[in-house]
Amino acid sequence: LFKSFNAQPRTALVTWTLAACAVDVAHFGLVLLVIFLTYAVSGICLFGQDLVYFANFGRAFQATFLGMLGGFDWSELEAVGQLPAGVYYWTFNILMVMLLLNMLLAIIMDAYGGVKASIGADAETFVSQAQEIYVRWQMMRRGDMVNLRDIATALQKLELPPEEEPAEDGLE
Repeated sequence: LFKSFNAQPRTALVTWTLAACAVDVAHFGLVLLVIFLTYAVSGICLFGQDLVYFANFGRAFQATFLGMLGGFDWSELEAVGQLPAGVYYWTFNILMVMLLLNMLLAIIMDAYGGVKASIGADAETFVSQAQEIYVRWQMMRRGDMVNLRDIATALQKLELPPEEEPAEDGLE
């Protein structure tokens, strides 16, 4: 599916960016996962007996993921204890949301900048390519241009002379 974008440089920019940053994102993802799992297990230890969201690992994983998206319910965390909830909530938000997710964006944007520079500013846009195709289609309809398939068919019908074998000593 993604190979179909390679025909147009500006649409291929996205897939080339993902390919360029894949190794760095994989290594970063490992670090992110370890820290994420640490917060999920910490949530079980701190809130597991009082909050259903942290009652088991599956729920804690989901609650922690939703927390990265801003889905922590502060009032429920605070009910367990203001100090542990505050330390958990603020360290999670600063480390996971502000630092690590922004580092992920920085890795991707760095690769995007490199790929964009490599395709150049004069790369053909999708709109200009579509216009060119339309103009060529109109020219073929009017007979101002010959279809490449017609040229290939005509060349196949031509009988070309057989190539001569080179002399054995390599000289002609």
